[in-house]
Order: sequence, then structure tokens, then C-alpha cells
Amino acid sequence: DQLTEERYVYREPGSGTRMVMEKLLRQKNITPDIAMELSTNEAVKQAIMAGIGISLISSLSLVTELPMKKIAILDLEELPLATQWHLVFKKDKMLTPIIENFLDFLTDQNVEQYLPE
Repeated sequence: DQLTEERYVYREPGSGTRMVMEKLLRQKNITPDIAMELSTNEAVKQAIMAGIGISLISSLSLVTELPMKKIAILDLEELPLATQWHLVFKKDKMLTPIIENFLDFLTDQNVEQYLPE
């Protein structure tokens, strides 16, 4: 119920983060009061830290702000949300050893161990 009283900072139309946020708010029958729309995670974080509103943002982008307690994560039943990322590259492009190593890292390693807690 408290979320209906908040102002929201949105990413730009077409953003995956925005789509996930809109879906979550729709499921909860929340009509958001949109304070502003921004085109980068950094801009969204700055708006949150300035007290303009709340938002949904990847924990990967909060590695600096969380330890410094500049941003807090709300304790909601629905969070954290898991999303899938897709890595795309040109089909006929010859992959350099660095790119091949990166692909191996993403597919073979437990990438979650590098995420912020």
C-alpha cells in the first residue's frame, strides 16, 4: 500500500528495466506517479539519491552506492526479480581470444559470485 504513495523514476521507453517495472506495478494494481524518465542507470541513481523518487534498478549497478549507504533496497516480497541477459554478436564475426575467454567465463563460471550482496 505504501508504494502507491511514492513517486517513481522511470527509465526511457523501450528499456528492459522499465518494462519489468511496469509489469510489476501493473500486477500490483499500482498506477505510478512518474516524477521523471531518464536514459541511464547513473541518472536514475542520482535522482534516487536526490530524493526525487524510487525506482527498480539492477543490483549490478549499485556496487558503489550500497556499501556507502547512499541507496537502500526496499524489502519487498517480490524482490529481487531475476531476469535473463542475452549476449549477442555478429554471426560471421571472427572472435578474438579475449572475446572467446569472456564467453567461456560467462558460460562456465558462477557469475553470481561476483554480484553485490
